[in-house]
Amino acid sequence: VTLFDYKMKCIDIVAEHDPSIVFDAENIANVAKKEAIEGKFLPDKESYLKVYLSAIGVIKRRILTKVSVGTSHGNTQYDDADGVDGRKAVAKKKRQQQHTDGSIKELDTETEQEVMDIIDDLREVYDEADSFLRKSYVEWTEGRAMLWKDRAEAEAYVLSPLMRSLGDEEDDADGNRKEKGPGADEVEKCFEKLVRVHHPSHPDSWLAYVRYVASKKSFNA
Repeated sequence: VTLFDYKMKCIDIVAEHDPSIVFDAENIANVAKKEAIEGKFLPDKESYLKVYLSAIGVIKRRILTKVSVGTSHGNTQYDDADGVDGRKAVAKKKRQQQHTDGSIKELDTETEQEVMDIIDDLREVYDEADSFLRKSYVEWTEGRAMLWKDRAEAEAYVLSPLMRSLGDEEDDADGNRKEKGPGADEVEKCFEKLVRVHHPSHPDSWLAYVRYVASKKSFNA
């Protein structure tokens, strides 16, 4: 699993630092699906799930990196090292000045479309992983619960908020803003599937759902 994880991260890093290479989430998914799983290199079901979750993690990081870099002025990187010794205060003051000067900007149209495309690709990878687990390990509800918890929280706190912020939203019947199209009810759908994986539903699944509902109400208050 570690070797496949390194390979997927390398693909992401190369695309990030070479402008001539376009990041393709399908390349990441193929490492998990075709090389690791179809190649039968992994010893057990836990490893299969881990490699899928690794692919998902790399794609999520790519989405957040695109948004972070795309909304920042200049070439400042979010993971730049702090200055040392006497330079620490200067580096800190410079970062503070960048923030007060309005370092956040809107994504350009091209980057915005790329982010939305990668979000769609990520949702497809989640679907592929769930389909694999249902077909290959139909009785392994713990594995599917881990996958759906990861997806539900990603939808609730990363994907759906990003889609709304990018303007892909509309008013629902109650006058609240929500994502347009088939992804509009994606968060609730994911949490519903999470709580239904186990029979009866596992308390941890309900806890994750309740936390989302509570945070949503606090945000809308």
